[in-house]
Amino acid sequence: MEAVGAVLGAGGVAVDYVRLENVSPTPASAFSVDPLDFVRIDGEARDRGLTLLGLFHSHPGGAAEPSDADRRGAWPGQCCWIGALRADGSIELGAFPLNGGSLAAGQADRQKRIV
Repeated sequence: MEAVGAVLGAGGVAVDYVRLENVSPTPASAFSVDPLDFVRIDGEARDRGLTLLGLFHSHPGGAAEPSDADRRGAWPGQCCWIGALRADGSIELGAFPLNGGSLAAGQADRQKRIV
């Protein structure tokens, strides 16, 4: 199942992650978030002096690279964080500026990390 959550930040720096429910009818290969969860999490972030920087989701058995669906569903002004479990058990994390997200163009490759 694809995990999904909101990345909250201050001054463009991620400082918190809030897990959200994946309501996709095909959660093994896609994610979807209830629009009311977006409203709730945005309000909670503002109450804490934070902003919603973007969404994190996992690619089970895939790469930490944006899929075509990720690119189509990207929100202007936000980043897409993706996590993928590698064969050796490590986790590859990526942050990508899709549709005018907050990372500068060309930085996506430098934003990938193996943990």
